[in-house]
Amino acid sequence: MYLDHSRVYSVRSAYHFLTAQPPVTTTLASSLLWNKDIPLKVVLFAWRMFRDRLPTKDNLFRCGVIDIESRTYVSGCGYLENSSHLFLHSESFGSVWNSIYRWIRIIMVTPCYVADHFNQFTYDGGGTKERRSMMQVL
Repeated sequence: MYLDHSRVYSVRSAYHFLTAQPPVTTTLASSLLWNKDIPLKVVLFAWRMFRDRLPTKDNLFRCGVIDIESRTYVSGCGYLENSSHLFLHSESFGSVWNSIYRWIRIIMVTPCYVADHFNQFTYDGGGTKERRSMMQVL
């Protein structure tokens, strides 16, 4: 299968093919979020984060609290401050996740969305119930 009319494979044609696809929506394994080993305030914070209900600058802009110039992340990286960037891809927290990956000895690509990260962490935890539970807590 060729990705464009030139009938030649290239990284550019693969990129255009992948970015032209509609986004894949994943469902959150919300039943797994309500773990008895996790404090309730942490579960509620995670629930709000998965539903994009935290007071990030992007949400504050959408509610009319701040102006458009104030939407970017505080570090000056130029990205919008939303839950996914703040907790997964910023220099501060992204490096924390990389350290956690090395600590538990897994190789993982950080997904784009927080809910996908939770699902990936939960389901890729391994076969035993204890291992999955530990991954949920992380």
